[in-house]
Amino acid sequence: MNKKIKKRLITLTGILIFIIIAGFILNIIFSNIIDEKIKEKYASLPISEFYNLYIKKITINPILGNISLNNISLSPKNDSVKEFSIFKVQIDKLQLKNVSIYELVKNKNINIHKFVIRKPDIYIEKRGEKLKFFDEKEEKKDSTKKAIKKLNLSEFSIQSGSINFKDIRSKTDVSIKNVNINVSDFNFSDTLKEIEIKGITAELSEIEILKKEIEKLSIENIKIENENLKLSLKKKIDYKFSETGLQITGIKLEETKNFYAIDVGEFKSSYKNKSVEISNFKVIPTKSEADFMSEFKLQQKMLNLDINKISVKNLEFDSIFASAGFYADEINISDGKANIYTDKQMPFDYSKRPKYPAQQVREITKKLKINLLKVENFRIAYRQKNPNGNYGKVVINRFKTEVKNITNLNRNSNLTIKASGYVQNKMAFGLNLIFNYKRPEFSYSGQVEKTYLRNLNTMVSSFAPIKFNKGVVNKMIFSGFADAYNSNGKMLFLYDNLDFTINLDKGKNKDKLYDFLSFLANSILSKSNPHEKTGEKREPDFRLKRNTRKGFINVLLESVIEGIKQTLVPQTKYLGKNKRRKKIRFRR
Repeated sequence: MNKKIKKRLITLTGILIFIIIAGFILNIIFSNIIDEKIKEKYASLPISEFYNLYIKKITINPILGNISLNNISLSPKNDSVKEFSIFKVQIDKLQLKNVSIYELVKNKNINIHKFVIRKPDIYIEKRGEKLKFFDEKEEKKDSTKKAIKKLNLSEFSIQSGSINFKDIRSKTDVSIKNVNINVSDFNFSDTLKEIEIKGITAELSEIEILKKEIEKLSIENIKIENENLKLSLKKKIDYKFSETGLQITGIKLEETKNFYAIDVGEFKSSYKNKSVEISNFKVIPTKSEADFMSEFKLQQKMLNLDINKISVKNLEFDSIFASAGFYADEINISDGKANIYTDKQMPFDYSKRPKYPAQQVREITKKLKINLLKVENFRIAYRQKNPNGNYGKVVINRFKTEVKNITNLNRNSNLTIKASGYVQNKMAFGLNLIFNYKRPEFSYSGQVEKTYLRNLNTMVSSFAPIKFNKGVVNKMIFSGFADAYNSNGKMLFLYDNLDFTINLDKGKNKDKLYDFLSFLANSILSKSNPHEKTGEKREPDFRLKRNTRKGFINVLLESVIEGIKQTLVPQTKYLGKNKRRKKIRFRR
Protein backbone atom coordinates (compact mmCIF):
# COMPACT_ATOMS: atom_id res chain seq x y z
CA MET A 1 0.00 0.00 0.00
CA ASN A 2 1.22 3.48 -0.85
CA LYS A 3 2.66 5.29 2.19
CA LYS A 4 0.70 8.47 1.38
CA ILE A 5 -2.57 6.57 1.17
CA LYS A 6 -1.71 4.75 4.40
CA LYS A 7 -1.02 8.04 6.17
CA ARG A 8 -4.29 9.49 4.90
CA LEU A 9 -6.26 6.46 6.13
CA ILE A 10 -4.59 6.69 9.53
CA THR A 11 -5.36 10.42 9.67
CA LEU A 12 -9.01 9.88 8.60
CA THR A 13 -9.40 7.09 11.12
CA GLY A 14 -8.00 9.32 13.81
CA ILE A 15 -10.38 12.11 12.88
CA LEU A 16 -13.33 9.72 12.96
CA ILE A 17 -12.26 8.36 16.33
CA PHE A 18 -11.82 11.90 17.59
CA ILE A 19 -15.30 12.89 16.35
CA ILE A 20 -16.85 9.81 17.97
CA ILE A 21 -15.03 10.42 21.25
CA ALA A 22 -15.77 14.14 21.12
CA GLY A 23 -19.39 13.46 20.28
CA PHE A 24 -19.58 10.96 23.13
CA ILE A 25 -18.03 13.46 25.54
CA LEU A 26 -20.21 16.31 24.27
CA ASN A 27 -23.25 14.05 24.56
CA ILE A 28 -22.41 13.39 28.22
CA ILE A 29 -21.67 17.06 28.92
CA PHE A 30 -24.74 18.45 27.20
CA SER A 31 -26.92 15.62 28.53
CA ASN A 32 -25.85 16.56 32.03
CA ILE A 33 -26.44 20.26 31.29
CA ILE A 34 -29.93 19.58 29.88
CA ASP A 35 -30.71 17.20 32.74
CA GLU A 36 -29.60 19.78 35.32
CA LYS A 37 -31.55 22.56 33.60
CA ILE A 38 -34.71 20.43 33.54
CA LYS A 39 -34.33 19.50 37.19
CA GLU A 40 -33.52 23.09 38.16
CA LYS A 41 -36.49 24.50 36.28
CA TYR A 42 -38.82 21.80 37.56
CA ALA A 43 -37.71 22.30 41.16
CA SER A 44 -38.62 26.00 40.87
CA LEU A 45 -42.20 25.16 39.91
CA PRO A 46 -44.90 24.72 42.61
CA ILE A 47 -45.93 21.44 40.98
CA SER A 48 -42.69 19.84 42.22
CA GLU A 49 -44.18 19.83 45.73
CA PHE A 50 -46.89 17.46 44.58
CA TYR A 51 -45.37 15.47 41.68
CA ASN A 52 -42.18 13.56 40.92
CA LEU A 53 -40.52 13.95 37.52
CA TYR A 54 -38.35 11.07 36.30
CA ILE A 55 -36.33 10.83 33.06
CA LYS A 56 -34.50 7.56 32.54
CA LYS A 57 -32.14 8.63 29.76
CA ILE A 58 -31.17 11.76 27.78
CA THR A 59 -29.18 11.51 24.56
CA ILE A 60 -27.88 14.51 22.58
CA ASN A 61 -26.24 14.94 19.21
CA PRO A 62 -24.86 18.52 19.39
CA ILE A 63 -23.64 18.42 15.79
CA LEU A 64 -27.07 17.65 14.29
CA GLY A 65 -28.90 19.41 17.09
CA ASN A 66 -30.96 16.36 18.11
CA ILE A 67 -32.17 15.71 21.67
CA SER A 68 -33.95 12.59 22.88
CA LEU A 69 -35.54 12.05 26.31
CA ASN A 70 -36.53 8.44 27.02
CA ASN A 71 -39.00 6.96 29.50
CA ILE A 72 -40.36 10.14 31.06
CA SER A 73 -42.85 9.90 33.90
CA LEU A 74 -44.70 12.46 35.99
CA SER A 75 -46.54 10.99 38.97
CA PRO A 76 -48.06 12.34 42.21
CA LYS A 77 -46.40 12.09 45.57
CA ASN A 78 -48.68 9.81 47.55
CA ASP A 79 -49.00 11.88 50.71
CA SER A 80 -49.37 15.32 49.16
CA VAL A 81 -52.25 14.97 46.67
CA LYS A 82 -54.82 12.79 48.42
CA GLU A 83 -57.34 15.62 48.76
CA PHE A 84 -56.74 17.01 45.24
CA SER A 85 -57.40 15.86 41.71
CA ILE A 86 -54.45 14.02 40.23
CA PHE A 87 -52.84 13.21 36.89
CA LYS A 88 -50.15 10.84 35.67
CA VAL A 89 -48.06 11.09 32.52
CA GLN A 90 -45.87 8.40 30.97
CA ILE A 91 -43.97 9.16 27.73
CA ASP A 92 -41.97 6.53 25.86
CA LYS A 93 -39.81 9.03 23.97
CA LEU A 94 -39.57 12.79 23.44
CA GLN A 95 -37.44 13.94 20.49
CA LEU A 96 -36.29 17.37 19.31
CA LYS A 97 -34.54 17.54 15.94
CA ASN A 98 -32.37 20.27 14.43
CA VAL A 99 -32.46 22.59 17.42
CA SER A 100 -29.73 24.91 18.67
CA ILE A 101 -28.62 23.56 22.05
CA TYR A 102 -27.30 26.99 23.05
CA GLU A 103 -30.64 28.68 22.23
CA LEU A 104 -32.49 25.99 24.12
CA VAL A 105 -30.34 26.44 27.24
CA LYS A 106 -29.62 30.19 27.22
CA ASN A 107 -31.84 32.03 24.76
CA LYS A 108 -35.55 32.77 24.96
CA ASN A 109 -35.97 32.61 21.18
CA ILE A 110 -36.12 28.97 20.13
CA ASN A 111 -36.24 27.39 16.66
CA ILE A 112 -37.01 23.68 16.39
CA HIS A 113 -37.35 21.76 13.14
CA LYS A 114 -39.19 18.78 14.59
CA PHE A 115 -40.68 17.92 17.98
CA VAL A 116 -42.02 14.38 18.45
CA ILE A 117 -43.76 12.86 21.48
CA ARG A 118 -44.10 9.09 21.16
CA LYS A 119 -46.61 6.96 23.04
CA PRO A 120 -47.69 9.43 25.73
CA ASP A 121 -50.06 7.85 28.25
CA ILE A 122 -52.05 10.42 30.26
CA TYR A 123 -54.32 9.61 33.21
CA ILE A 124 -56.42 12.30 34.92
CA GLU A 125 -58.60 11.75 37.96
CA LYS A 126 -60.86 14.58 39.08
CA ARG A 127 -61.61 14.40 42.80
CA GLY A 128 -62.25 18.01 43.85
CA GLU A 129 -64.04 20.92 42.24
CA LYS A 130 -61.19 21.55 39.82
CA LEU A 131 -57.84 20.05 38.94
CA LYS A 132 -54.97 21.45 41.03
CA PHE A 133 -51.90 21.15 38.87
CA PHE A 134 -50.21 24.40 39.91
CA ASP A 135 -50.40 26.94 42.69
CA GLU A 136 -52.35 29.89 41.23
CA LYS A 137 -50.70 32.45 43.55
CA GLU A 138 -47.22 31.34 42.57
CA GLU A 139 -48.17 31.43 38.90
CA LYS A 140 -49.21 35.09 39.21
CA LYS A 141 -45.90 35.97 40.88
CA ASP A 142 -43.91 34.34 38.07
CA SER A 143 -46.08 35.74 35.30
CA THR A 144 -43.62 38.60 34.67
CA LYS A 145 -40.80 36.12 34.01
CA LYS A 146 -41.47 34.73 30.59
CA ALA A 147 -39.66 31.48 29.85
CA ILE A 148 -39.96 31.81 26.08
CA LYS A 149 -40.43 35.00 24.08
CA LYS A 150 -40.53 33.42 20.65
CA LEU A 151 -40.96 29.84 19.47
CA ASN A 152 -40.80 28.62 15.88
CA LEU A 153 -41.63 24.96 15.36
CA SER A 154 -41.70 23.51 11.84
CA GLU A 155 -43.35 20.24 12.82
CA PHE A 156 -44.89 18.90 16.02
CA SER A 157 -46.42 15.46 16.41
CA ILE A 158 -47.90 13.20 19.06
CA GLN A 159 -47.77 9.55 18.04
CA SER A 160 -49.82 6.63 19.40
CA GLY A 161 -50.91 8.41 22.57
CA SER A 162 -53.67 7.47 25.00
CA ILE A 163 -55.83 9.47 27.42
CA ASN A 164 -57.90 8.30 30.38
CA PHE A 165 -60.07 10.69 32.39
CA LYS A 166 -62.19 9.88 35.44
CA ASP A 167 -64.51 12.20 37.35
CA ILE A 168 -65.30 10.65 40.71
CA ARG A 169 -68.21 12.96 41.57
CA SER A 170 -70.10 12.85 38.27
CA LYS A 171 -69.18 9.20 37.68
CA THR A 172 -67.77 9.93 34.26
CA ASP A 173 -65.09 7.85 32.53
CA VAL A 174 -63.44 8.87 29.26
CA SER A 175 -61.02 6.62 27.40
CA ILE A 176 -59.14 7.41 24.16
CA LYS A 177 -56.85 4.56 23.15
CA ASN A 178 -55.14 6.06 20.13
CA VAL A 179 -54.20 9.76 19.78
CA ASN A 180 -52.24 11.09 16.81
CA ILE A 181 -51.68 14.84 16.29
CA ASN A 182 -49.61 16.65 13.66
CA VAL A 183 -48.96 20.41 13.70
CA SER A 184 -47.04 22.22 10.95
CA ASP A 185 -45.38 25.67 11.15
CA PHE A 186 -46.21 26.58 14.74
CA ASN A 187 -45.13 30.16 15.56
CA PHE A 188 -45.56 31.80 18.96
CA SER A 189 -44.69 35.43 19.72
CA ASP A 190 -45.11 36.54 23.31
CA THR A 191 -44.53 40.20 22.43
CA LEU A 192 -47.58 40.22 20.14
CA LYS A 193 -49.32 37.48 22.14
CA GLU A 194 -50.24 35.60 19.00
CA ILE A 195 -50.05 32.00 17.83
CA GLU A 196 -50.02 31.09 14.15
CA ILE A 197 -50.36 27.52 12.89
CA LYS A 198 -50.38 26.61 9.21
CA GLY A 199 -51.98 23.20 9.61
CA ILE A 200 -53.35 20.85 12.30
CA THR A 201 -54.40 17.24 11.84
CA ALA A 202 -55.68 15.30 14.84
CA GLU A 203 -56.95 11.73 14.75
CA LEU A 204 -58.46 10.02 17.79
CA SER A 205 -59.55 6.37 17.76
CA GLU A 206 -61.44 3.98 20.02
CA ILE A 207 -63.13 6.61 22.16
CA GLU A 208 -65.46 5.55 24.96
CA ILE A 209 -67.38 7.77 27.39
CA LEU A 210 -69.32 6.33 30.31
CA LYS A 211 -71.59 8.70 32.19
CA LYS A 212 -74.52 8.36 34.56
CA GLU A 213 -77.05 10.19 32.33
CA ILE A 214 -75.72 8.84 29.01
CA GLU A 215 -74.67 5.34 30.06
CA LYS A 216 -72.33 4.89 27.11
CA LEU A 217 -70.92 6.83 24.14
CA SER A 218 -68.40 5.17 21.85
CA ILE A 219 -66.70 6.57 18.73
CA GLU A 220 -64.51 4.58 16.37
CA ASN A 221 -62.56 7.51 14.96
CA ILE A 222 -62.40 11.33 15.03
CA LYS A 223 -60.34 13.27 12.49
CA ILE A 224 -59.90 17.05 12.71
CA GLU A 225 -58.12 19.16 10.11
CA ASN A 226 -57.45 22.89 10.40
CA GLU A 227 -55.70 25.32 8.07
CA ASN A 228 -54.14 28.73 8.78
CA LEU A 229 -55.18 29.08 12.41
CA LYS A 230 -54.46 32.39 14.16
CA LEU A 231 -55.01 32.84 17.90
CA SER A 232 -54.85 36.17 19.69
CA LEU A 233 -54.08 35.88 23.43
CA LYS A 234 -54.72 39.44 24.51
CA LYS A 235 -57.66 40.42 26.75
CA LYS A 236 -59.79 37.67 25.27
CA ILE A 237 -59.01 34.76 22.99
CA ASP A 238 -59.90 35.42 19.35
CA TYR A 239 -59.38 32.98 16.50
CA LYS A 240 -59.39 32.92 12.71
CA PHE A 241 -58.87 30.09 10.24
CA SER A 242 -59.43 29.46 6.54
CA GLU A 243 -60.68 25.89 6.86
CA THR A 244 -61.54 23.34 9.51
CA GLY A 245 -62.90 19.91 8.78
CA LEU A 246 -64.32 17.29 11.12
CA GLN A 247 -64.92 13.63 10.33
CA ILE A 248 -66.37 11.22 12.89
CA THR A 249 -67.13 7.56 12.22
CA GLY A 250 -68.86 4.86 14.25
CA ILE A 251 -70.81 6.95 16.80
CA LYS A 252 -72.90 4.87 19.23
CA LEU A 253 -74.88 6.52 22.05
CA GLU A 254 -77.06 4.71 24.57
CA GLU A 255 -79.30 6.94 26.68
CA THR A 256 -81.03 5.34 29.65
CA LYS A 257 -83.31 8.31 30.32
CA ASN A 258 -85.03 8.24 26.91
CA PHE A 259 -84.70 4.48 26.33
CA TYR A 260 -83.02 5.00 22.96
CA ALA A 261 -79.68 4.26 21.31
CA ILE A 262 -78.32 6.52 18.56
CA ASP A 263 -75.99 5.22 15.85
CA VAL A 264 -74.21 7.40 13.28
CA GLY A 265 -72.13 5.77 10.56
CA GLU A 266 -70.25 8.94 9.58
CA PHE A 267 -70.33 12.67 10.29
CA LYS A 268 -68.40 15.09 8.03
CA SER A 269 -68.22 18.87 8.09
CA SER A 270 -66.32 21.53 6.15
CA TYR A 271 -66.03 25.13 7.30
CA LYS A 272 -64.86 26.34 3.87
CA ASN A 273 -67.74 24.63 2.02
CA LYS A 274 -70.26 25.44 4.78
CA SER A 275 -71.49 21.87 4.66
CA VAL A 276 -72.36 18.92 6.91
CA GLU A 277 -73.00 15.35 5.79
CA ILE A 278 -74.32 12.55 7.99
CA SER A 279 -74.76 8.96 6.82
CA ASN A 280 -76.50 5.96 8.38
CA PHE A 281 -78.22 7.85 11.18
CA LYS A 282 -80.33 5.60 13.43
CA VAL A 283 -82.52 6.04 16.51
CA ILE A 284 -83.16 2.59 18.00
CA PRO A 285 -85.29 1.72 21.08
CA THR A 286 -83.30 -0.19 23.69
CA LYS A 287 -86.41 -2.02 24.94
CA SER A 288 -89.12 -4.16 23.39
CA GLU A 289 -92.55 -2.64 22.71
CA ALA A 290 -94.04 -4.14 25.88
CA ASP A 291 -91.09 -3.15 28.10
CA PHE A 292 -90.97 0.35 26.59
CA MET A 293 -94.66 1.02 27.26
CA SER A 294 -94.44 -0.44 30.77
CA GLU A 295 -92.20 2.51 31.71
CA PHE A 296 -95.12 4.95 31.22
CA LYS A 297 -98.56 5.39 32.76
CA LEU A 298 -100.06 7.24 29.78
CA GLN A 299 -99.98 6.78 26.00
CA GLN A 300 -96.53 7.29 24.55
CA LYS A 301 -95.14 6.99 21.02
CA MET A 302 -92.17 4.71 20.42
CA LEU A 303 -89.92 5.68 17.48
CA ASN A 304 -87.53 3.61 15.39
CA LEU A 305 -85.71 5.79 12.81
CA ASP A 306 -83.24 4.88 10.07
CA ILE A 307 -81.92 7.56 7.65
CA ASN A 308 -79.39 6.83 4.94
CA LYS A 309 -78.19 10.41 4.36
CA ILE A 310 -78.56 13.91 5.84
CA SER A 311 -76.84 16.90 4.24
CA VAL A 312 -76.76 20.57 5.26
CA LYS A 313 -75.82 23.30 2.76
CA ASN A 314 -74.55 26.84 3.43
CA LEU A 315 -74.42 26.37 7.19
CA GLU A 316 -73.14 29.41 9.14
CA PHE A 317 -70.56 27.79 11.44
CA ASP A 318 -69.49 31.12 12.97
CA SER A 319 -73.00 31.64 14.37
CA ILE A 320 -72.93 28.16 15.89
CA PHE A 321 -69.44 28.70 17.41
CA ALA A 322 -70.62 31.99 18.94
CA SER A 323 -73.90 30.41 20.15
CA ALA A 324 -75.70 33.09 18.15
CA GLY A 325 -78.09 30.76 16.32
CA PHE A 326 -78.52 28.23 13.53
CA TYR A 327 -78.62 29.48 9.92
CA ALA A 328 -78.69 27.19 6.88
CA ASP A 329 -79.96 27.41 3.31
CA GLU A 330 -80.99 23.79 2.89
CA ILE A 331 -81.24 20.49 4.76
CA ASN A 332 -81.78 17.30 2.74
CA ILE A 333 -82.92 14.00 4.26
CA SER A 334 -83.05 11.06 1.86
CA ASP A 335 -83.69 7.32 1.81
CA GLY A 336 -85.06 6.59 5.26
CA LYS A 337 -87.75 4.85 7.22
CA ALA A 338 -89.60 5.64 10.43
CA ASN A 339 -91.58 3.15 12.50
CA ILE A 340 -93.97 4.59 15.11
CA TYR A 341 -95.81 2.49 17.69
CA THR A 342 -98.31 3.33 20.42
CA ASP A 343 -100.68 1.44 22.71
CA LYS A 344 -104.25 2.77 22.64
CA GLN A 345 -105.20 0.55 25.58
CA MET A 346 -103.24 2.86 27.84
CA PRO A 347 -104.94 6.00 29.26
CA PHE A 348 -104.72 9.12 27.11
CA ASP A 349 -102.71 12.07 28.42
CA TYR A 350 -105.40 14.76 28.72
CA SER A 351 -102.86 17.31 29.94
CA LYS A 352 -101.40 17.60 26.44
CA ARG A 353 -102.00 20.81 24.51
CA PRO A 354 -99.90 20.41 21.35
CA LYS A 355 -99.22 23.55 19.36
CA TYR A 356 -99.05 24.01 15.62
CA PRO A 357 -95.55 23.79 14.03
CA ALA A 358 -95.20 27.56 13.48
CA GLN A 359 -95.83 28.25 17.18
CA GLN A 360 -93.39 25.48 18.17
CA VAL A 361 -90.68 27.06 15.98
CA ARG A 362 -91.36 30.49 17.51
CA GLU A 363 -90.74 29.12 21.01
CA ILE A 364 -87.15 28.07 20.18
CA THR A 365 -84.92 30.38 22.24
CA LYS A 366 -81.91 30.40 19.88
CA LYS A 367 -82.17 32.25 16.57
CA LEU A 368 -83.18 29.89 13.78
CA LYS A 369 -83.46 30.20 10.02
CA ILE A 370 -83.64 27.27 7.59
CA ASN A 371 -84.80 28.24 4.12
CA LEU A 372 -85.64 24.72 2.95
CA LEU A 373 -85.98 21.26 4.49
CA LYS A 374 -86.39 18.45 1.96
CA VAL A 375 -87.28 14.83 2.69
CA GLU A 376 -87.20 12.29 -0.15
CA ASN A 377 -87.92 8.58 -0.56
CA PHE A 378 -89.12 7.97 2.98
CA ARG A 379 -91.21 5.12 4.38
CA ILE A 380 -93.41 5.87 7.39
CA ALA A 381 -95.14 3.00 9.21
CA TYR A 382 -97.60 3.75 12.01
CA ARG A 383 -98.72 0.85 14.19
CA GLN A 384 -101.01 0.88 17.22
CA LYS A 385 -102.52 -1.57 19.65
CA ASN A 386 -106.27 -0.98 19.45
CA PRO A 387 -108.55 -0.88 22.52
CA ASN A 388 -109.93 -4.30 21.50
CA GLY A 389 -106.42 -5.81 21.56
CA ASN A 390 -105.97 -6.05 17.80
CA TYR A 391 -103.32 -4.10 15.93
CA GLY A 392 -103.88 -1.35 13.38
CA LYS A 393 -101.25 -0.38 10.83
CA VAL A 394 -100.88 2.16 8.04
CA VAL A 395 -97.84 2.56 5.80
CA ILE A 396 -96.92 5.59 3.67
CA ASN A 397 -94.40 4.77 0.94
CA ARG A 398 -92.33 7.06 -1.29
CA PHE A 399 -93.07 9.96 1.02
CA LYS A 400 -91.45 13.29 0.24
CA THR A 401 -91.91 16.78 1.58
CA GLU A 402 -90.58 20.32 1.26
CA VAL A 403 -90.76 22.60 4.30
CA LYS A 404 -89.93 26.24 3.58
CA ASN A 405 -89.09 29.20 5.81
CA ILE A 406 -88.41 27.55 9.18
CA THR A 407 -87.57 30.60 11.27
CA ASN A 408 -88.30 32.47 14.49
CA LEU A 409 -86.92 35.77 13.15
CA ASN A 410 -89.90 37.02 11.12
CA ARG A 411 -93.43 36.59 12.46
CA ASN A 412 -94.96 38.26 9.40
CA SER A 413 -93.98 35.31 7.19
CA ASN A 414 -95.50 31.83 6.87
CA LEU A 415 -94.24 28.28 7.31
CA THR A 416 -95.18 26.19 4.25
CA ILE A 417 -95.24 22.41 3.82
CA LYS A 418 -95.72 20.51 0.58
CA ALA A 419 -95.94 16.70 0.88
CA SER A 420 -96.81 13.67 -1.24
CA GLY A 421 -96.67 9.89 -1.03
CA TYR A 422 -98.53 6.60 -1.44
CA VAL A 423 -100.75 5.08 1.26
CA GLN A 424 -100.12 1.32 1.36
CA ASN A 425 -98.14 1.89 -1.83
CA LYS A 426 -101.50 2.06 -3.65
CA MET A 427 -103.19 5.43 -3.06
CA ALA A 428 -101.28 8.51 -4.24
CA PHE A 429 -101.89 11.75 -2.36
CA GLY A 430 -100.63 15.33 -2.27
CA LEU A 431 -100.89 17.91 0.51
CA ASN A 432 -100.19 21.65 0.91
CA LEU A 433 -100.12 23.44 4.28
CA ILE A 434 -99.52 27.09 5.14
CA PHE A 435 -98.97 27.90 8.84
CA ASN A 436 -99.24 31.41 10.26
CA TYR A 437 -96.39 32.47 12.56
CA LYS A 438 -98.48 35.18 14.25
CA ARG A 439 -101.56 33.14 15.13
CA PRO A 440 -102.29 29.42 15.73
CA GLU A 441 -103.96 28.82 12.36
CA PHE A 442 -103.24 27.23 8.99
CA SER A 443 -104.81 26.61 5.62
CA TYR A 444 -104.71 23.22 3.88
CA SER A 445 -105.45 21.66 0.54
CA GLY A 446 -104.89 18.23 -0.92
CA GLN A 447 -105.88 15.59 -3.40
CA VAL A 448 -106.05 11.80 -3.76
CA GLU A 449 -105.62 10.11 -7.14
CA LYS A 450 -107.60 7.16 -8.56
CA THR A 451 -107.59 4.21 -6.16
CA TYR A 452 -109.35 0.82 -6.03
CA LEU A 453 -110.75 0.46 -2.52
CA ARG A 454 -110.09 -3.27 -2.30
CA ASN A 455 -106.36 -2.44 -2.32
CA LEU A 456 -106.81 -0.67 1.04
CA ASN A 457 -108.57 -3.55 2.84
CA THR A 458 -105.49 -4.59 4.83
CA MET A 459 -105.13 -1.11 6.30
CA VAL A 460 -108.86 -0.32 6.78
CA SER A 461 -109.73 -3.66 8.40
CA SER A 462 -106.91 -3.24 10.94
CA PHE A 463 -108.64 -0.10 12.31
CA ALA A 464 -112.35 -0.76 11.61
CA PRO A 465 -114.45 -3.92 11.00
CA ILE A 466 -115.01 -3.06 7.33
CA LYS A 467 -114.06 -4.90 4.16
CA PHE A 468 -114.53 -3.31 0.72
CA ASN A 469 -115.99 -5.70 -1.85
CA LYS A 470 -115.74 -3.22 -4.68
CA GLY A 471 -115.55 0.48 -5.39
CA VAL A 472 -113.14 2.96 -6.89
CA VAL A 473 -112.11 6.45 -5.84
CA ASN A 474 -111.86 8.50 -9.03
CA LYS A 475 -110.70 11.71 -7.38
CA MET A 476 -110.66 13.46 -4.04
CA ILE A 477 -109.96 17.18 -3.68
CA PHE A 478 -110.28 19.01 -0.38
CA SER A 479 -109.32 22.37 1.08
CA GLY A 480 -109.95 24.31 4.26
CA PHE A 481 -108.81 26.53 7.08
CA ALA A 482 -108.15 25.63 10.73
CA ASP A 483 -107.59 27.84 13.74
CA ALA A 484 -106.92 26.90 17.35
CA TYR A 485 -110.45 25.46 17.84
CA ASN A 486 -112.21 24.77 14.52
CA SER A 487 -111.70 23.51 10.98
CA ASN A 488 -113.83 24.57 8.02
CA GLY A 489 -113.46 23.15 4.55
CA LYS A 490 -114.85 21.87 1.27
CA MET A 491 -114.72 18.30 -0.10
CA LEU A 492 -115.10 16.89 -3.61
CA PHE A 493 -115.08 13.09 -3.34
CA LEU A 494 -115.83 11.31 -6.62
CA TYR A 495 -116.28 7.52 -6.48
CA ASP A 496 -118.21 4.62 -8.10
CA ASN A 497 -119.78 1.28 -7.09
CA LEU A 498 -119.20 1.48 -3.35
CA ASP A 499 -119.93 -1.86 -1.65
CA PHE A 500 -118.55 -3.12 1.67
CA THR A 501 -119.15 -5.66 4.42
CA ILE A 502 -119.17 -5.13 8.18
CA ASN A 503 -116.95 -7.93 9.38
CA LEU A 504 -116.81 -8.13 13.19
CA ASP A 505 -115.66 -11.21 15.08
CA LYS A 506 -118.38 -13.62 14.09
CA GLY A 507 -120.19 -16.08 16.33
CA LYS A 508 -123.01 -18.53 15.68
CA ASN A 509 -125.79 -16.02 16.34
CA LYS A 510 -124.02 -12.93 14.96
CA ASP A 511 -123.62 -13.79 11.27
CA LYS A 512 -127.14 -12.69 10.29
CA LEU A 513 -126.90 -9.51 12.39
CA TYR A 514 -123.67 -8.37 10.68
CA ASP A 515 -125.04 -9.30 7.25
CA PHE A 516 -128.07 -7.16 8.01
CA LEU A 517 -125.90 -4.23 9.16
CA SER A 518 -123.85 -4.50 5.97
CA PHE A 519 -127.02 -4.53 3.85
CA LEU A 520 -128.44 -1.55 5.76
CA ALA A 521 -125.24 0.52 5.45
CA ASN A 522 -124.92 -0.22 1.74
CA SER A 523 -128.57 0.69 1.23
CA ILE A 524 -128.38 4.01 3.06
CA LEU A 525 -125.01 5.25 1.81
CA SER A 526 -124.71 6.59 -1.71
CA LYS A 527 -122.98 4.11 -4.00
CA SER A 528 -121.59 6.72 -6.35
CA ASN A 529 -120.73 10.38 -6.67
CA PRO A 530 -121.94 11.83 -9.02
CA HIS A 531 -125.27 10.14 -8.34
CA GLU A 532 -125.68 7.13 -10.62
CA LYS A 533 -129.19 8.23 -11.69
CA THR A 534 -129.37 12.03 -11.42
CA GLY A 535 -125.71 12.76 -12.25
CA GLU A 536 -125.65 15.35 -9.46
CA LYS A 537 -122.31 15.91 -7.72
CA ARG A 538 -122.16 16.15 -3.96
CA GLU A 539 -119.55 18.68 -2.84
CA PRO A 540 -120.27 19.38 0.83
CA ASP A 541 -118.94 22.15 3.05
CA PHE A 542 -117.94 20.79 6.43
CA ARG A 543 -117.17 22.20 9.85
CA LEU A 544 -115.30 20.40 12.59
CA LYS A 545 -114.44 21.22 16.18
CA ARG A 546 -110.76 20.59 16.87
CA ASN A 547 -109.59 18.28 19.63
CA THR A 548 -107.09 20.65 21.30
CA ARG A 549 -105.33 17.73 22.97
CA LYS A 550 -104.10 16.50 19.59
CA GLY A 551 -101.83 18.02 16.93
CA PHE A 552 -102.35 19.36 13.43
CA ILE A 553 -102.21 15.90 11.77
CA ASN A 554 -105.30 14.88 13.73
CA VAL A 555 -107.05 18.08 12.55
CA LEU A 556 -106.29 17.15 8.93
CA LEU A 557 -107.40 13.53 9.25
CA GLU A 558 -110.63 14.40 11.07
CA SER A 559 -111.39 17.10 8.49
CA VAL A 560 -110.95 14.67 5.59
CA ILE A 561 -113.04 12.02 7.35
CA GLU A 562 -115.79 14.57 8.05
CA GLY A 563 -115.84 15.55 4.36
CA ILE A 564 -116.06 11.88 3.32
CA LYS A 565 -118.92 11.26 5.77
CA GLN A 566 -120.96 14.16 4.47
CA THR A 567 -120.40 12.94 0.91
CA LEU A 568 -121.40 9.34 1.65
CA VAL A 569 -124.52 10.15 3.67
CA PRO A 570 -127.29 11.43 1.32
CA GLN A 571 -128.17 14.77 2.89
CA THR A 572 -131.46 16.52 1.92
CA LYS A 573 -130.05 18.83 -0.74
CA TYR A 574 -128.47 15.92 -2.65
CA LEU A 575 -131.73 13.99 -3.25
CA GLY A 576 -133.48 14.24 -6.61
CA LYS A 577 -135.71 17.29 -7.14
CA ASN A 578 -138.89 15.26 -7.76
CA LYS A 579 -138.32 12.82 -4.91
CA ARG A 580 -139.57 13.16 -1.38
CA ARG A 581 -137.01 14.98 0.79
CA LYS A 582 -136.01 13.45 4.06
CA LYS A 583 -133.14 13.74 6.49
CA ILE A 584 -131.26 10.79 7.90
CA ARG A 585 -129.61 11.37 11.24
CA PHE A 586 -126.85 9.33 12.77
CA ARG A 587 -125.66 9.26 16.32
CA ARG A 588 -121.96 9.93 16.73
